[in-house]
Amino acid sequence: ACMGCHGPSGSGNPAAKFPALGSQHAAYVVKTMKDFRSGARSNDTSKMMQNIATRMTDREIEAVASYISGLH
Repeated sequence: ACMGCHGPSGSGNPAAKFPALGSQHAAYVVKTMKDFRSGARSNDTSKMMQNIATRMTDREIEAVASYISGLH
């Protein structure tokens, strides 16, 4: 799901206003995903991130964050 909007290298899609994620700090990604999941963060178009995050466990969020932090 991440690659569909943010690209396989995490470079994002500026035209669609999907931000780059590559090399982002894992702790920031974890916090952001948990905030989307809880509803504390809701600045996503059509609630795409909220819908994805609500289906993820803490362990899955941590794994994705670790992967994203290694993208360049």
